Amino acid sequence: MKFSLDQTKEEIINNILVAGDAQQRVGIAFLNLKLQEEVLKKQNEYNAKQLWWSRVLAIGTWALVLATLLLVKFG
Repeated sequence: MKFSLDQTKEEIINNILVAGDAQQRVGIAFLNLKLQEEVLKKQNEYNAKQLWWSRVLAIGTWALVLATLLLVKFG
């Protein structure tokens, strides 16, 4: 039985079920790696959204600081 990262999770699981004991350990390692890649991808998407909102808040804060300074100076 041959495992690769190009296989889907379902294909890896099916191959694990028909593999021998030694190959099952290899298949489980590939399945674990595949699941970790999936979690990492979702985490990166979440982080990208959080970074976007952090930038919006930072720009908004600077705009408020500038507006406050202008009001204090010319007010």
